[in-house]
Amino acid sequence: MSNKRNAEAIAAEINASREHLSKTVADLNGYVKPMNMVSQGMGLGNSFFINEKGNLRVERIVAVAAVGLALVGIFSRSRKD
Repeated sequence: MSNKRNAEAIAAEINASREHLSKTVADLNGYVKPMNMVSQGMGLGNSFFINEKGNLRVERIVAVAAVGLALVGIFSRSRKD
């Protein structure tokens, strides 16, 4: 049995690799578009504040609001000094 491949087999393998690479680049291009990244980020943000049943996670909203108010207080106090 010969280990040598013929030109047609090599060309077919190159074309298959080229198509696979082209699809991968197109997928990556779609993934990093700004609007797609924003929508993915919004999905993560929504899942942080909304549970599986679609109800608000009040304890997390209150915690984030408390941190925000604390930061405002800290920064306003540091400006007075």
